[in-house]
Order: sequence, then structure tokens, then C-alpha cells
Amino acid sequence: MITRTRCVSRPARRWLVTLAGVALATWLGGTWASAAVFDFRVDRFAVDGNVFGPLDGVPDRVDDFSDGVLPPWFVVYGTASEHDGFLHLTSPGTHVPDGFGAVPGLPLDLSEVYYSYVLSDGRGSFTATAAWDSTVLGYGDFNHFSLFGYVDPTNPLGAYEVVGVAVRYIGGAFQPLDLESVSIDPATITGQIVLRIAFDDATNTVTVSLSVDGGVTFLPPFTPVSFFTGTSTAVFLLGSDPLADPPPPPPLCAGGTVLRGTRVVFNRLHHTLIARGKLALAPSVATGYDPAQDGAQLRIEDSASPAIVLVDLTGARAVPAGSPGSGCGPRDGWVRRGATFTYHNQSNALPPACAAGSARGLQLLRVSTRRAAAGEVSIRARFRDTAAPDLLAPLHVTAVLGHEGAGAAGRCASAPALGCVRTGPIRIGCSD
Repeated sequence: MITRTRCVSRPARRWLVTLAGVALATWLGGTWASAAVFDFRVDRFAVDGNVFGPLDGVPDRVDDFSDGVLPPWFVVYGTASEHDGFLHLTSPGTHVPDGFGAVPGLPLDLSEVYYSYVLSDGRGSFTATAAWDSTVLGYGDFNHFSLFGYVDPTNPLGAYEVVGVAVRYIGGAFQPLDLESVSIDPATITGQIVLRIAFDDATNTVTVSLSVDGGVTFLPPFTPVSFFTGTSTAVFLLGSDPLADPPPPPPLCAGGTVLRGTRVVFNRLHHTLIARGKLALAPSVATGYDPAQDGAQLRIEDSASPAIVLVDLTGARAVPAGSPGSGCGPRDGWVRRGATFTYHNQSNALPPACAAGSARGLQLLRVSTRRAAAGEVSIRARFRDTAAPDLLAPLHVTAVLGHEGAGAAGRCASAPALGCVRTGPIRIGCSD
């Protein structure tokens, strides 16, 4: 299930697919060169319909960026070139304070190009796609495919309107202007990222969508938005607009407490992992937590090397809220019995993309609020097909009661250094 929400600033680590829109506005200027370093690649552009021909499912114009010549694309901001079979949007970008109002207080580095063939209102519907070969984003990166409508083509600083689709990697510290967004798990990306814009000439609306498998399938489209409301001509834009100086990603757990009685047990024979612990929080926080409504997050990593992650159900990969049937399988979801909430996962997949294996082997997560009035919440998680660590390094376990914003609000606890020992020929136990 894909959830579409109005975007607000809430800490999380995730990719967002964004329906971005700007109503009729006036460009205010104010840019300069930047020293940020980046290089994003577009592999293919195709458009079908409107001034290019009939909308019949066969692209009327295709640019696979193989001739080494940038036109018919022209640079709007920053730096762009065509070589090695790609359109490269690279540094140096054009430094834009506040991202033209999209990210107040933070500058963007823009490298953008426009397609010189002009679309027109009343000339028919069209569908266009842009396939991005760059499928790895760093924190603060922002790539988009947009439709730019303008009132007066002789006045580039005049009124305009923009709608498009973008992918970005954020962490709650900034939130570009957009109409709708949906989280995606980077682990579900199996091919090129294809951004699609579809215009309906009869209703003057644009619908955007995205594929993470090279265009084989597309995620459910966003809600259609009006276009050509104050303009009649438009061009396509391809852009990479990373933050010039991205702030560090927020921590998973800020101001939380110590996770007590924490234990992690690996069974090498059955390839299982069981983790448990107790969060000691303020009674008002513990009694206000409802796993079926709020979901949960859990991470188990190497204390010395955080890049070595054994379990990561955080951000877009968090354990979702919802009853059985709300997840990727008919029995995936939370069941409550008294003060015990149990999340079952039989599909080994998590929404919204429901990619195979995205649940990381999670079978169940059990949460007890029996002692919530005293500020205690107990958790127990069981995973299958989880490899035990080769080295008996200390583990860092973090549990968060809820999704986005819960960790920053301190509704979390951590055990920073669990010592691990072999407790038998097939078992490894880690405890505080």
C-alpha cells in the first residue's frame, strides 16, 4: 500500500518520490557559481504525442544521448554535457539561495537543461519519460523531470508554472516544495529510475509516476494536477538540484534512553535471529504508544563499524502500522491481545513497494505495553535467514516506538555495546 501525504518536515532517512508543483509565479533571480561536486546521468528521453505526432504508444521523438552533441537540449543552469551515451548533469552548478523558495534557508546547486521543442496547449495529449542511469543518491540529492510552462517566451524572467516528478534523499532537515510524496526503499530499485509525465489535453491535467525497474512497471501514479492554467506553451526540463551544503542526517534516536535487558541470539544452524529488550520511557510516552497505529523501527549494527548492519527496519523500511491485510500479504499486520501487540509478516516484504525480501526476514515483532503505566515497553523480534556475524564484535541495538519523527522526539532507546560470545557450536549470544 502506498501512502500519499502532504509533506511536512519530519526526521527520517529515506528516498522520496515527489510530485512537485509551482503555481503561476515570477522568477526572482539571485544565483552564483558553486563548488559542490556531482555528476548525474540520464540514459534516455522519449516523448509521444502533442506537437510531435499522435499519442499512439510509439514514441515520436527519442534521444538516447549517443551522438555526443547536447542540442536539442540547452543549459538553463549549471553544467551539462553529452558523452559516453549519457546526458551528464554535473558540477559546477548554479548556486540558488532557498532553492527559489523550495527549501527556505538552504541553498541548492542547479544543473538543468531544457528540450528546445515547444509543447502547446490544445495540440493533443502526450506522454514523456526520462530514464536515469544514476540510481544512487547521496544525502541532500534531488533529481527531477519537469514540465515548464511560460507566458512569454521572449521573457525568461516572466511568469511561469511547473509540474514534475522527482526523486530525492532527505532526512527531515529540509523539505522541498511539493504537492505529494511517497517513500521508497532504495533496496527495491532493480533497474534504471524512469520518471514519467502524462498530459491529458481534454482536461488540462498532468499525471506523473515513477518506475524503479527500468520502466517494466510503474508505481501507482500521483493525483492529477492542473496545467496550462495561465500559460499555453511549455518545455521539458531535466535537472539535478542537490543541496549545496547538506546538513548531516538526523540520528535514528535522539535523546532516547538506554535499552535495558537487551539480548540478541543467533542460531547458525537455523539462520535465525531473536532480539529483545525493554524501553524505559516517561509513562505518558509509553501509555500513548499504539504499535498498530504508529508502527516501529529496529536497527542492529556493529558498534565499531556502523556500515555493517545486521538488521535495518528504519525509515522507508520501518515496520508499518495496520491490521492484517494492510501489508504486502493477507496476514501481514498487527494483532492485539490485551496489552500485547504482535506484528506478523509472512510475505517477507514491506509496503509501499512490497519488493521481495524487503522485510529482511522479519517473522514477527512483539510489543508488550503491560507495564506502560510505569514507563516500560518490551519488544521481541524474530528473523529468519539472517546470517550471524563472522566476528564477535559488540553490537549496537536501537528501537524506536513509531515512524518518522519518533526517534527525534526521544521515543526510543539504544543499547550501544552488547558483548557477543559463542554459547555453543551453533549459537552466538549478545547481551549488555
